[in-house]
Amino acid sequence: MTAFVALWTQAAYAERVADSELEKAISTTLDAVATSLVPSGAAGEELATSLRTAVIGGKRVRARLLDATYRAYGGTEAQASALMGAAIELFQVAALIHDDVIDASQTRRGRPAAHLAFAESHRARLARGDASRYGEASAILAGDLALVAAQRAAAEAAAVDGTVTTSALRAFAEMTALVTAGQFLDLQISSAPIEDLPAQEGVIRSTMRSKTASYTAEFPLALGAILAGAEHEEVALARQCGLPAGLAFQLTDDVLGIVGDSATTGKPVGDDIREGKRTLPLWRAWVSGGPAVRESITHALRDPNAQSVAEAIDSIRTTDSLKWCETEVAELLNASATTLSELTIDPPSRAQLGDMLGAWSRRSS
Repeated sequence: MTAFVALWTQAAYAERVADSELEKAISTTLDAVATSLVPSGAAGEELATSLRTAVIGGKRVRARLLDATYRAYGGTEAQASALMGAAIELFQVAALIHDDVIDASQTRRGRPAAHLAFAESHRARLARGDASRYGEASAILAGDLALVAAQRAAAEAAAVDGTVTTSALRAFAEMTALVTAGQFLDLQISSAPIEDLPAQEGVIRSTMRSKTASYTAEFPLALGAILAGAEHEEVALARQCGLPAGLAFQLTDDVLGIVGDSATTGKPVGDDIREGKRTLPLWRAWVSGGPAVRESITHALRDPNAQSVAEAIDSIRTTDSLKWCETEVAELLNASATTLSELTIDPPSRAQLGDMLGAWSRRSS
């Protein structure tokens, strides 16, 4: 066995151990949160249960990126990496629960969205008041509880090594603030008149950068480096590497929202159009397509029924939008790979990170 193959075998073993540590960290954090809710009785138990359900099914790509970066920079304390990975995964759960309320989404990870599950519980109890409103309000609280759990896990991670406490928590706080602003930006551009779409490319990219790329790759890489004790300049380089990869992830996700398989994405195809979201595939189809394409998109955004959404998707397929997006993803991943080559890490670690980041462009459609 060559030294290179041996290193890869060790890395694969370490990844399996890290996955186990991650799930343990998530479970331990949720147990601690549930314990703190005991005085609230059945209500607290229902909230805690909803959070445990929401965590199921995540691919943990962000936590795995963080751990791979942590190990690449010589980190050896598995608990610190697992807890910070748990923090990011729990933060994502919070973002998804809130996002589904905002967008009135029906499903998440192949299950009814949290607000719909709460509404059904309300109906099953024959409770008074509006079930849908109750479901939305309850989901907001469940999302808030996920944020509390995320902050708890991040604090525990930083406490494992007191020398990085301040910088790790500061970076985690910066990430959460940026994602929140990105969600607000998404709301703003989605509420703009459809006629504004041709001029929205820049703000769409800003939304992608703030809302998704930040916590998908930019900060997982940065936090992994911080926890391992990397120098400030190296942390900045890790962020620079993750940012375009995170944008590639979001753009691929936007494409899959139009031409993907709902069994793979966990959401119905065309959901972004139903929700009125402004994405780069939609923008490109508008600016590169003819009047018929623009009319179809306009109709779907103004009256998002099954037929209008299907017709809009068909019209988008007739343009160069999907091919254009494919080229954009390749360019973004090339930019990420260029910066990756500058990181002060060993070749096997660099190859592993490159493969993990590049895999986003190969997701099933």
